[in-house]
Amino acid sequence: MTAARVLIVEDEVIVSTDLSRKLDKMGYTVTGCVRYGEKALEAARAGEPDIVLMDVHLKGEMDGTEAAEQIVGQLDLPVIFMTAFSDEETIARAKKSGPYSYLTKPIRLEELKINLEMALYKVNTDRKLKEHELFFRTIVDHTYDWETWVGAEGELIYTSPSCRRMTGYGKEQFEADPDLIYSIMVPSGGKDPVPEFKAHRHDKNQKMTMEFCLKKADGSEIWVEHICQPVFSFEGEFLGRRASNRDITGRKAAEEAREKLIAELQDAMDSIKTLNGLLPICSHCKKIRDDEGYWNQVETYVSKYTGAEFTHGLCPDCAKELYPKYFPGKNNSGDPEV
Repeated sequence: MTAARVLIVEDEVIVSTDLSRKLDKMGYTVTGCVRYGEKALEAARAGEPDIVLMDVHLKGEMDGTEAAEQIVGQLDLPVIFMTAFSDEETIARAKKSGPYSYLTKPIRLEELKINLEMALYKVNTDRKLKEHELFFRTIVDHTYDWETWVGAEGELIYTSPSCRRMTGYGKEQFEADPDLIYSIMVPSGGKDPVPEFKAHRHDKNQKMTMEFCLKKADGSEIWVEHICQPVFSFEGEFLGRRASNRDITGRKAAEEAREKLIAELQDAMDSIKTLNGLLPICSHCKKIRDDEGYWNQVETYVSKYTGAEFTHGLCPDCAKELYPKYFPGKNNSGDPEV
């Protein structure tokens, strides 16, 4: 295991030398000993320590608390303060930079060892927590769907930035106005989705799926599929409900187009069935009687129920019968007359 690296910021040479000796004895690596606060940040950048031992009272223009604030703020390194004074004012000033612990001089070896081990352990734990937080925050903040978490009391705990893409309203607007979601829900088919939506906010048992229409900030409307379920802590405490909201406007449009096409096909099938049945037709003029009792020309009736179009002409037999002068020298059988 690599030895932890420690930067010492102490204006008393005797004290810093003693600390360096003690740290070396405990297996730590000293990256440097700095006497002035103005040099502390530079030394921290150059030496890349894992932790900083910082004297609160330093000679020069910058004391230890100011130097610590710079190191913590810019490099996010843990700091352990050292001081010969333990008055409330000194402690209050030291707290502003968020130190990991606070040692009073003269510093005993065992006390130094315990504080370093605890501080480094806490640093590693905090960094792992930050990594996990970043991991999960990246997942939820960059989901394409709109993710929400409503607490046990109905308060909005989290909403993902995707809410702006879907609705035109930012997460800060939903957080500032918990009832905003209700005000942009649009009744559809004579049904108001708000009562059903509210009814599940405190439900500890059921998963719920519903679809509703939302009016966006620009006045346009979208269809949303809302899926939510209860969530619980490891101890079984009800923590509220987690929900995913997906834009299904395209899907709804496709469904409506499909239903329209099915209806049109069904009408066509009904018409085809009508033509396949028994047709009342006049034996003389060949007109067809429809369901309402009206007599229609064959072409009119067929066009109405099939969409077919007609073009008119004469067959050879009718042509000879109607216009015999255009067919001289032939009898009805087609043979030349004698």
